Amino acid sequence: MTGINLASVSQRHRVGLFSASPDVYWDQFSGLKRTVEGFNGRVAARLEASGVEVGNLGIECVRVG
Repeated sequence: MTGINLASVSQRHRVGLFSASPDVYWDQFSGLKRTVEGFNGRVAARLEASGVEVGNLGIECVRVG
């Protein structure tokens, strides 16, 4: 068996990211949707800074009721 030089192997990790928030709270709490979007963006940025390829779907509205 031949040796493999692991230093020459390039592997980039990929993740899918989304945030979810019940829509019923958006009108009750001023700025909640914007805050959740900000959290999502910060998580994506931290992942990307560590070399991860991020597929960010943003915020998903969760319908309650």
